[in-house]
Order: sequence, then structure tokens, then C-alpha cells
Amino acid sequence: MKKLILILVVLAICITMLFALTACKDPTDKINDLLNGNDEENDIDFMSSEEIQNNFTKGYVKIKVTSVSTTETEENQSDVYYIILAENDTAIYYEMTDVKVYIDKATSSTYLVDEDSKMFLGTDTDSAEASIGSIFSTYLASYAEYNDTDFFSKNGTATIAGRVCTKYSYSPTSLGGALSELLGSVLTDSTFEYSYYIDETTGLCLKFEASGSTEGEGGSFTWEVTNLTIGDVDLSEYADLPIENPYDEI
Repeated sequence: MKKLILILVVLAICITMLFALTACKDPTDKINDLLNGNDEENDIDFMSSEEIQNNFTKGYVKIKVTSVSTTETEENQSDVYYIILAENDTAIYYEMTDVKVYIDKATSSTYLVDEDSKMFLGTDTDSAEASIGSIFSTYLASYAEYNDTDFFSKNGTATIAGRVCTKYSYSPTSLGGALSELLGSVLTDSTFEYSYYIDETTGLCLKFEASGSTEGEGGSFTWEVTNLTIGDVDLSEYADLPIENPYDEI
């Protein structure tokens, strides 16, 4: 896992370099296909994270997150976990790292869910809403932060969770011209590439891939939506759980 962290640090440095070089990029856009129909500056113009989240008012999403580190002398080491988000007109449910939370929209009540009951946590939903926003900003709308860059190249389509997505990628070689030459001279022993798979109907990012290597060691990070429902979902199994109030015993 330490090796993967090293690789991801390298990726972060590379990405920072890309943004630092924005001022000298080629003015010719690589992508003019739009998700929200506004092309005032003739740029990529992806939807914002807020727009994507506001469009998802009913549905179910399950995300599989996988990280893998590799070295020349050690076997691959991998880590896998899942994230779930579901919402309908009356409630929201999400799971993150074994924490399960149910929110009753009518009362703004937040509950911690276990197998047989749900524990009342309070009516202040700020922390729960922040967690949901984090799911979008980190996963389902993670590409939105790049809506002012032209570094992506459109790279075909793929079917993710039963929906056709457009793949957007970039790496030093995809930039072309002076930028590729400059980064190539700096990253002589390192490579990186990452891609977003975007459902252009909903604007949801349904898959992300990042990989890189440096000095003979490599790593990859992938998350992918494995189950997706757009529309009403049944959350009655959580609504019907008996309520355990932790303040009753005080």
C-alpha cells in the first residue's frame, strides 16, 4: 500500500504541473461535446458537481473501489471496498466504510443503521449531507473540477452498469506539442494516465481509472459503479426498522 501511495503522490504532482501549464496550452479545444449545452467560451464545459447532484433525486448507486500496488519484487497488493447511495422522495440511505446511515426527509431525522434497528442520532443533517456531497465530489461528479481545462481527449465509449458512457482520458502523450515534450523531459522515469467514463444522459461519472509507475514500481486506482437505478427505489426496509434512542438510557 505504501507503494501505491507513492505512485498517487507522483500522479498528484503531475496533475499540478498540468494546471500550472494551463496558460500556455494550445487554444484549439480537444473536446467540444457538452453535457449542459453552454459553450460560452468554446471549452469542455462539463456540468458542475452541484448540477450533477441536483439531477440525482431518485435512484440507487453502488460503487466498487479498488486500489492495487505492484513492485518488481513483490506480488500485487490490492484493497477493495464498496459505497452505496440511495434516495427517493421520502428518505436517503448511504453506506461508506461499513457505516450505514438513514435520513428521514420529512423529519430531518438521521439514524445509524445496523441489522435489527436504527439508532437516532439527531435532526441536524449537516454532517450527513456533507457525506453525501463527498460521495458526489469524490466519485460521481469528480470530473467536474476539470471543466475549465482542455487537457482531455475523447477516447471512445464503454458500457458501465448497463449505460453507454463516453470515455475522457489524458496523459502526457495525449496533450501533444510542447506540453508533451516538456512533461516527457521531466517525467523520464515515470508515466501516468487517468480516465473518466461519463454517462452523458445523467452527467454521472460511472467509472474512473488512474495508473502510474515510477522507478520500476507501479500502482492503480479504480472505482466503478456496479449497480445503477435511475428512478424511484424502495427504502422501506430501513424506514420500518425499530428505533433505538441512545438518550433513553441516560
